[in-house]
Amino acid sequence: MPSSLAEMVLRATHDLGRLQTAFDAEVLLSTLVGGVYAGTGPDRGEALAAFAEELDGYLLSTGTEPARIARAVLGALTGSSDGLAGGAASPAPGGPAWLAALGTVRATGGWACGDRYGDQTSYVVTFAYQDDSVGGPDHAVLVLVDHNLGLVKDLVVTTPAGTVLDMLRASVATDPDAMTWLAEVDPATVQAAATGYLRATDNAPELPAAAGVAENRVLVAARLATVAPARPASAAEPAEPAEPGEPAGESAEAGDLAEVGDLTEAVAAPVPEDVAAARAELVAQFLQSPEGRLSGLAAATGARGEAVAYGLGLIVDFAEARSGDALRWSPRAVEVFLMDWIHGRAVLDAADARSLPDALGAWVLWSGRLIGLPDAAVQATFDEVGTQRAEFVRLCTTGERQSPAVRAMRRLIADAVDVTDDAAVDAWLRAHETED
Repeated sequence: MPSSLAEMVLRATHDLGRLQTAFDAEVLLSTLVGGVYAGTGPDRGEALAAFAEELDGYLLSTGTEPARIARAVLGALTGSSDGLAGGAASPAPGGPAWLAALGTVRATGGWACGDRYGDQTSYVVTFAYQDDSVGGPDHAVLVLVDHNLGLVKDLVVTTPAGTVLDMLRASVATDPDAMTWLAEVDPATVQAAATGYLRATDNAPELPAAAGVAENRVLVAARLATVAPARPASAAEPAEPAEPGEPAGESAEAGDLAEVGDLTEAVAAPVPEDVAAARAELVAQFLQSPEGRLSGLAAATGARGEAVAYGLGLIVDFAEARSGDALRWSPRAVEVFLMDWIHGRAVLDAADARSLPDALGAWVLWSGRLIGLPDAAVQATFDEVGTQRAEFVRLCTTGERQSPAVRAMRRLIADAVDVTDDAAVDAWLRAHETED
């Protein structure tokens, strides 16, 4: 770690001992260390952990009173001088009274608020110190998740805790279309969901724009770590989100070849029988529905039938990757699917590009009706398919948003290589690596 970074943090925390509460000190240090999180690439979580550990050593070696106080706060947020697990570092003797409150915060409640489309969920946990006179006020941490991207969109820390809850209740009460919901849930359930999305965001190619994602990352993670984990195999525990995709526009042919292995492994990977059966049953239900029959999809045969089947599989893949529920679609989900997600994960020929919007349009009408979305919401989602159709076909034609892995896969398929044959793929990769 460059000493200038550590010195910068120490200088910024020189007056830490003059703050009135442990909460103020934790917020300040979280914001400072968050600058390191914002300035690194994947895996940001590991980079942040390494920085915190090295910073702890630097503070220990400095030995001044401000350094001892900063180290105590850092220990409360990230673990201890022995790493990132365990209790807080030993409080500095003779320091501010609030040092004794470090590590005494406890969760007092959990909530989740979202929209019926399934686009976003705000996960909230409220906290309080054992002694608020030195610990600080009750407060809430909010993790705003974008399910279409599979990432944390913002991290918010508010005080008093009731402020954010009042805001969420008001949003539900004043929603004229009743598209918003709020539910009290076990903090352990919130912790399980939010932690998974934090990990996914650590590995995103780029961080979301909201400043709170970096500034509050350390404090939010520290608060969630105080919540006892949910029982194993809990039915209520959400699935961990899939890793975010590679950014569109990555060039370099060598990079294409390096990433094709991951995509061919995904193609060849066996799907568990129960999962495959559930997916097949869901698609069969759709094809037997009025929407599936009236659209002509159920009767499609030959090349058209193959394209429809492939498209429906991709529709289920996307919905399951973003939220685990293939029936939840929205205008925003349609846009992300057709404009971004599909180009990073699938090789589409002209027939696929023509049929996929047809399949998606019928699917969103069927799924919206099935889960009881308001007619206006279903219509808006269906209309978005039409809005994006022309641009989707154009992007499929130009390939300008294809990920490196998909570009390499297209080359592999064009060379008639069986992507399920590991030996054939390896031979192809070796041959092209030699050429490059």
